[in-house]
Amino acid sequence: MWLVLVSALDIIFTWVILHLGGYEANALAARIIDRYGLVGVVIFKFSMMAFVILLCEFIGRRRLASGRLLAYSAALLSTFPVVVGGILTVVCLVGD
Repeated sequence: MWLVLVSALDIIFTWVILHLGGYEANALAARIIDRYGLVGVVIFKFSMMAFVILLCEFIGRRRLASGRLLAYSAALLSTFPVVVGGILTVVCLVGD
């Protein structure tokens, strides 16, 4: 559940930052945004999230502890862009 929440927040902050004049640092995501817009980046992000969840399920069925560790790690790593996006959003809004 945390991975889904953090992934959704990542998309929201990305879109807000783009509308405030920022840019997407991830080259692949930037190309998807340029070509397909918000719908494309939502499909891309949630496809990647679904892949990670399936991978956690696959690994977790063979080694429960490893699957859990992967799930916790994926959720934790996904919080980094959300924290940075939150900080950038506040800085942009306060700076105006």
